[in-house]
Amino acid sequence: MLHAGYRRPCTGTAFMSIVYTVDGGQIWVDPIMSAAVLAITGSTTAAAAAMANAVKASGAIIRLDPEEFSKVLSRTTEPLIVISPSGFKKRKTQYLLSWKGFVFHCISTEQMSFPKGAEIIAAKKIWIPS
Repeated sequence: MLHAGYRRPCTGTAFMSIVYTVDGGQIWVDPIMSAAVLAITGSTTAAAAAMANAVKASGAIIRLDPEEFSKVLSRTTEPLIVISPSGFKKRKTQYLLSWKGFVFHCISTEQMSFPKGAEIIAAKKIWIPS
């Protein structure tokens, strides 16, 4: 467990040092540098937590090549498909399909054909956690 506190490192000094106690050991940190270290550590931790939460919220995402995606698509009735331009100069298209509790993802350079009754949602961008 990490605990933080303030203490003067020597008698007669004007500056305070930040003391971090980690499982009984102590780490002394310069007060000016500690703000930068804490800011970097905090933002990195927040980014990692956001990524973990995104993966948890999205569930299982299965990446397929266009041929396999078409096979899965042909098994569905009235599918809901999200499409979005992707890649350099938007030359590729991303596709998302939800079926039987899974999300299928595909990136293709060719335009795909959809079965009759498919609902299409055109998105500006699709972001998939890596």
